[in-house]
Amino acid sequence: MSVEVRPSTGESRDNVAVSMALATVPILLAIAFDAAPNAEALMRECASGGSFYFDAANTDELTAAYAQIASRFNGVKIAR
Repeated sequence: MSVEVRPSTGESRDNVAVSMALATVPILLAIAFDAAPNAEALMRECASGGSFYFDAANTDELTAAYAQIASRFNGVKIAR
């Protein structure tokens, strides 16, 4: 499986950067939901970088984290 990087008109630089990263390296996202501090630290270390870690203390923050993730990966195409 490969990832085609096709920036669409008006696509943000962040989305293009995420697309390019996906084309070469697997990315691990981590969302800590109402987690203990030691679990948060472990999840932060496991994520593919600070911008791929999300800390959600409640359902509103969890929803916001998923919305942010979805907007970052909008336009990423997976092709065989």
